[in-house]
Amino acid sequence: METTAALAPALAEATRTSGKGIAETCSDAIQRMDHGQDAVMQARMPELYALAEQVTSSRASLAKIRTDIERFHTQLHTASEHIGKLQDRSNTLNEHLSEQETNASTLTKWIEGAVIAPSTVRLLRDTNVDDNFHGWVKAVHMIEHTLRTLNEYEATQDSTATPGSARAQARDVAEQCKNLAIGKIYPYLVRLFEPIRTSVTTTLPILQSSVLLPHNQPLYQFLAMHAPRVAIEVQLAYINAARLYYETAFRRYVRELRRILQRWIEPASLVASAHKHPDAQYAAERQQYARPLTDVAAVLACQSEDVNFRASPEHLFHTLALVFLDTACTEYAFLARFFAGTEMRHDVYDASGVPTYNLLSLSPEEERLHESIVTRESWLQVMEPAISYFSEFHDAVLMMPSAPVLQHLTISNLTQSLLRVAQSRRCLIPELESVLMRHVLETWPLVAKGLDAEVDALKAVAVGARLSAAPRSSGAAGFFDRWSTLAMTTDLSRINASDALHKWSP
Repeated sequence: METTAALAPALAEATRTSGKGIAETCSDAIQRMDHGQDAVMQARMPELYALAEQVTSSRASLAKIRTDIERFHTQLHTASEHIGKLQDRSNTLNEHLSEQETNASTLTKWIEGAVIAPSTVRLLRDTNVDDNFHGWVKAVHMIEHTLRTLNEYEATQDSTATPGSARAQARDVAEQCKNLAIGKIYPYLVRLFEPIRTSVTTTLPILQSSVLLPHNQPLYQFLAMHAPRVAIEVQLAYINAARLYYETAFRRYVRELRRILQRWIEPASLVASAHKHPDAQYAAERQQYARPLTDVAAVLACQSEDVNFRASPEHLFHTLALVFLDTACTEYAFLARFFAGTEMRHDVYDASGVPTYNLLSLSPEEERLHESIVTRESWLQVMEPAISYFSEFHDAVLMMPSAPVLQHLTISNLTQSLLRVAQSRRCLIPELESVLMRHVLETWPLVAKGLDAEVDALKAVAVGARLSAAPRSSGAAGFFDRWSTLAMTTDLSRINASDALHKWSP
């Protein structure tokens, strides 16, 4: 209604101006408007036709794009399937590659351990052990490592190596190097024992501690592991050489000690007659030789050349007994360390190549590892001449005429002390214990016999003093009078006297 009211004035003005009626005026206006719109539409027809063509072209393009997208989707799905297969293949290849890398690492280690370097082969072929000792020690360790690697690898394989294969060739080279090394090590080790076969001026403990143990033990252990019979021949060569060395050394030393022993004259003196022979009493300082360690210097063989030199039997036996014990312990420790080993190992040495262990004893670990009957038998074969000469001198001391009972007791106590020393050194094997205990058992009957003689002499003095009814006096006579009174009610047995002498002895 408001629009109509607003058009009414304009319509009235148009009818007035044109002089026509409202219907005709409106019809003319409508025609004019139609003609204007037609003109406008006619002017926009090319644009509309172009737009229609664009729409048609766009629809065709969209249809084509849709087709392309569907084809791309199909191709993408196919590519996705291929990618999945490729990922599976890639994972398989990675696993295979890891397995190959593991096998390659194992093979590399096997090649490094199973193949002997050409330089080592040339060393074994063209040189002797004396020419390049350290190189030979490294070479035998390499051969041992190679053989162990080959054995461990063969244990993991289901089949044996075929002739001509790398495994078979590596084994052949290692075996040939081993045989070549054995053939050259054996004469080298045997030659090391020649100095002690030909002369006693060579100090055997120095040879053992400075040459054999720190440097040549790996060579012997190599023989013991790969050529036991050859190692036994080396051990026998050492036993024969050391036996001859000790036989010569102890024979000469005991001979000189016996020359000195013959100069000693022991006056016959019993306790009962001590007041008659005050100068023949047993010197207290002679009892110090019942201990292994004393402040008195050892008797040297060259001192026998001095006709005025004299030494008591205890001093001489003490010197020889310590020499024998130190030799026995050193020899057993060496045999246990050098010949009893069955594995190639590196012993502990300081920077100067000097062994850090005690040459006179074994450690608890060594004692546990080297408790071998073979070592004890070897020791007995080496030390048999020394044992014989030691026993010979012991018998010579026991057979001395008019030997006082304290002399025999001092020697017996020393021998028992040596047993304890050998035990503390962990070298008291049954063979050594048997030797020392035999000496103790041989000495005690003489101690008992001497005690019987002393007791009989004292009884004779006591009985004689009582029968003569001599008056009491001071000094020795008074002592024997007092003792004779006690003798009537006291039984001085051999055991009591022995215990008393033990208390007097150090």
